[in-house]
Amino acid sequence: MRSKLEPFKKFAKMLRSHLEGILPWTKIRLSNGAVEGMNNKIKSISHRSFGFRTAAYFIAAIYHCCARLPLPAER
Repeated sequence: MRSKLEPFKKFAKMLRSHLEGILPWTKIRLSNGAVEGMNNKIKSISHRSFGFRTAAYFIAAIYHCCARLPLPAER
């Protein structure tokens, strides 16, 4: 390595260690943004669902919020 600056050496080492993940991204341009967004939405549903008695109600809430299903009509 030609640089004598320690931050540049650290950066170059980091790039080399992550090269197998960086190069494929430059070809296919996929990210995990959609998965992270879905995970964040489920976490917010989880924080609202502390009063549910069973896991089935929590799963139903996830389906309603994530799949944009219509909510049942109120009586």
